Amino acid sequence: MTVDRAVQWLAYAARRSVDDVWAIVGVLPDDSLVELGVMLENSVLLNPPTHRPVKVHRAVCQCGCGQWFEREYRTNKPKYKSDAHKAHAAYVRRRLAGKR
Repeated sequence: MTVDRAVQWLAYAARRSVDDVWAIVGVLPDDSLVELGVMLENSVLLNPPTHRPVKVHRAVCQCGCGQWFEREYRTNKPKYKSDAHKAHAAYVRRRLAGKR
């Protein structure tokens, strides 16, 4: 990382112009600026990851079978053990809606 790139990261973090940041940090040694810039660049708060991590969820199937299952997901927690269990739950809901 160069000193200019480090100052750009400092300006981004401080929400100030690059010229304002140069006026303040111009007296610091170059290696300190580069080290601070690398820390800001690697910060998850300033530079969040672009992909969602894969998580594992362990729960009881909501179709009514009561079986435990473990599935990987990225956005929403899975409610059913498989697509067949999901289809069965939808069938039961439709059947109950028709009897009322």
